[in-house]
Amino acid sequence: MKRFHLIPVALAICLSSVLFAEKAQDFVQNAFNGDAQAQYTLGSCYAVGDGVGKDLTQAVYWYRKAAEQGYAKAQVNLGLCYANGYGVGKDLTQAVYWLRKAAEQGLSQAQYNLGLCYANGYGVGKDLTQAVYWLRKAAEQGLPQPKKALEGLEKR
Repeated sequence: MKRFHLIPVALAICLSSVLFAEKAQDFVQNAFNGDAQAQYTLGSCYAVGDGVGKDLTQAVYWYRKAAEQGYAKAQVNLGLCYANGYGVGKDLTQAVYWLRKAAEQGLSQAQYNLGLCYANGYGVGKDLTQAVYWLRKAAEQGLPQPKKALEGLEKR
């Protein structure tokens, strides 16, 4: 009978349903072979240090690999890395570029953050019409933060 060894709990959480070391190796191989979801998840592991040493530069590397394939969750995380200077030089123009790509795919967190960029002129010209548009799209999906941001814009 073949024996399976459980991988560390942190890696198991990061890799979602991956339960055995052999599966984890397959998962990492999938990331290297171009699987966008695997690349995104590996980037998330590096971002928080789950199962691997925390390395924001590696997180950005893997997020970019997945983002360039159109993976929306990677696009928003890459945008936030650029917005905050995590693992990459702070670049609000690049942040907006990646947030917009994810927002156009309907990701509420990207829509919210893109709305904030427009509201405050971060990486784009200040545009309250665009801010309200993106914040409303995020709010329509039930995200609570955009509602508060919209209330703040109404007071301006």
